[in-house]
Amino acid sequence: MRPVVNGLQSEYAGKVEFVIYGAVNTDESSAKIADDHRVTTLPSMIIVATNGTEIARLDGAADASTLRTFIDKGLE
Repeated sequence: MRPVVNGLQSEYAGKVEFVIYGAVNTDESSAKIADDHRVTTLPSMIIVATNGTEIARLDGAADASTLRTFIDKGLE
């Protein structure tokens, strides 16, 4: 799923900040965000407002089209 997310990062540059959290080798800030949003499934996509409120969540693998639709709905 990482290549899909990498492509979406370029596509949504300036509109969406992607925080990548993996099962291993994660930095403290990513781990804290995952903990704050109770991430229990990898992969998970969570759309969070600038005030920290969770807007939407998608748990499990998804293709680029599904993720694009998910992100676009979150940006509405």
